[in-house]
Amino acid sequence: MRTIPCPGRWLLSAIAVALLGACATLNESECRSGDWRQIGYTDGLKGRPSSRFAEHQKACGEYGIAAEEIGWKLGYAEGQALYCTADNGYLQGRNGNGYADVCPPATDRLFRPAYDDGRRVFEQRVHLDEVIRQLKDIGGRLAEDDRRSRDYLDAVRDGRTPPNKPQLLGRDERERLEREYARLDRDYAESLARIERADADLSARYAVAPANYRDR
Repeated sequence: MRTIPCPGRWLLSAIAVALLGACATLNESECRSGDWRQIGYTDGLKGRPSSRFAEHQKACGEYGIAAEEIGWKLGYAEGQALYCTADNGYLQGRNGNGYADVCPPATDRLFRPAYDDGRRVFEQRVHLDEVIRQLKDIGGRLAEDDRRSRDYLDAVRDGRTPPNKPQLLGRDERERLEREYARLDRDYAESLARIERADADLSARYAVAPANYRDR
């Protein structure tokens, strides 16, 4: 059987996202540092919406510290200019990240089509990971069945008292699993070739490095 790489972790846990959303955006030390231009730059670079500043105001207000809007807006515009590019749009989509519709119309016209291209590649990645997961599951069941049979036969050949007769897969069930494994193996090869072709073409279009889909 082919050695199948482990599936990548493309999707964030919904629970983790909810927990992050419930946390304060800044701690007391960050509020007191007062580097609002850098804070805004980071928010813009990460594609966060402009409502993020109000969240910072609330977080720092808990410590009696005022947020500096002018500095934050200046940094936010600088970071957003780097975020709202076609190459970054493709990377954001390919990585499965969300888009909060933050780019101004002039740059959204470049960002959104690239982001949509990236999302289509991401959807292929999700399918590939699911095929890998199923291959590992079936391959593991077949390998365990082989191990149980081998251990029992080795004990008999060596003249040792064998363990209890192993519970092995029935012939029909094993043949069914082997057929399903072969089908999934073909799907894996076809899906891998398809996503590598798509990503190679689009990565060249947006001048970014293609992802590695074989070492996951």
